[in-house]
Amino acid sequence: ERGGDLYRVHCAHCHGQSGRPLLPTAPDLSRPTALLKPDLVLLAAIRSGRGAMPAYEGQLRDREILDIVAFVRTLR
Repeated sequence: ERGGDLYRVHCAHCHGQSGRPLLPTAPDLSRPTALLKPDLVLLAAIRSGRGAMPAYEGQLRDREILDIVAFVRTLR
């Protein structure tokens, strides 16, 4: 539940409510292949940012980021 709330606040404006991107450069998180990486790799990517995605280190705690990762894994 917490991961879904955090996703809607921090991620949905680019990645879409259902994981289907609103921005052309954002990955489609509703596709299983987008999430084949381990949780810690995804945590590091969210912490440091990538491309147009800002770094969330200092804005979100690691536990919050992992909650978002867990929520995103339910999108399909």
